[in-house]
Amino acid sequence: VEMPMPDSIMLSSRQEFCHFYSAVADEETSNPKFFHRGSDADKFGYPFTGIIRTRLSSLHDALKKCITDDLLEVAEHIYQDGKISFKQTEWIDCGHEVNYTEAKAKLLSSRSFNTLNVEMISGILEKKSTSIEKFINETDYVEKLAPDLKIFFPRVIEALKIDNTHASIKMDYFSYPNIAELQLYRELQEVQWHRIFYAFEFVLKKFKTYYTSISKEDFLDFYLGKTLKRETDNEKWITASQFQVLLHDDIIINNLPCKSFRSLLPAVEKYINELYNEADFSVMHGDFCFNNILYDNYSGTIRLIDPRGSFGEKLPGIYGDIKYDLAKLLHSSVYGYDYIVNDLFHFNAAGNAINYSFNLRNNQDLLTSLSEDLVKKMGFEPAGIQVIVALLFISMCPLHSDSLQRQKLMYAHGLYLLNKNLTPSPSPTERGEKN
Repeated sequence: VEMPMPDSIMLSSRQEFCHFYSAVADEETSNPKFFHRGSDADKFGYPFTGIIRTRLSSLHDALKKCITDDLLEVAEHIYQDGKISFKQTEWIDCGHEVNYTEAKAKLLSSRSFNTLNVEMISGILEKKSTSIEKFINETDYVEKLAPDLKIFFPRVIEALKIDNTHASIKMDYFSYPNIAELQLYRELQEVQWHRIFYAFEFVLKKFKTYYTSISKEDFLDFYLGKTLKRETDNEKWITASQFQVLLHDDIIINNLPCKSFRSLLPAVEKYINELYNEADFSVMHGDFCFNNILYDNYSGTIRLIDPRGSFGEKLPGIYGDIKYDLAKLLHSSVYGYDYIVNDLFHFNAAGNAINYSFNLRNNQDLLTSLSEDLVKKMGFEPAGIQVIVALLFISMCPLHSDSLQRQKLMYAHGLYLLNKNLTPSPSPTERGEKN
């Protein structure tokens, strides 16, 4: 985060047509011009970012002179008193719809998982990563796809480069919103959601036309091996946070008596074993969640980013279990993953009882219905996918160590879904109900 210089008015470093903004022109002269938005601002200038750093006494004096509610007038009075100067910076404008796409690209470039830079006019994204093997797998994934599947992924503009510590590549940049953004923050008509789910179906059925064979051993290793490995990590953070109730057999989650993951493990192993079906192995994305699916409502175009690049450590490449892609989709569309990572939830714990809920929008019932219909169209039952979703939530907890509250919710949510599907419902007598 950039701290403004003392006694400074922060302006954008790029001069623009300023109808939309408060702005300053001729700022390098002794007589700068201050343009207030909506009043004679139809000129070129440097947009005002809305940031002033000044002394409290100067702020008080300026406010007494103001006759408008434009913050730039405050800056103007302080400047005229000779107590402040102009500084320019790269401005990420999150307040004007006209700059939405550019602001999104700049914010994308600041993420820490990979170093990303976007050239907006040319539409090129440069991506760097220290996770070289993962990066190679993701890049090889697209290269191995058939032409009719490659179209769904960004084109490589400049080939992968590798040095001792980093890998980098240049590829297409798509400015379409991802589905998580549409789910959480946009107002879409019902017909638009139907079209989006038709696009999901179209892509997944395309994947299904390219079959492969995976051994039962590798199948079980992917679903259970990874989960068991991460469960050891789960037990460490659970113990360190003194929240061992998650490991007990008498836990109650959203009023459902639940067994621990370790106690459920035999039932989990049996269930996953029964999910093995060679007809389900085809091309898959591997991380087919809302964040990795981009969609343009105007054209109906769908694009995919950040494929996993392997079905477990033993099977790098483009093939895997299509049920895993469906589970990834449903953990976003039905089971609240994007609500969790955006902190749109409530979580309370008291004794052995945990209660949680999501701040669900009014599109949730529709998304749930469309998701269940899609699962059935792909030839599966939603309950079978739900167990895989539960394992996803439990196994992803170690990857979210930046938020203990999210970890607790993810683990409890996964445990709740497992118990809901793998344990028999208690009888009325066991629930304490009278005849």
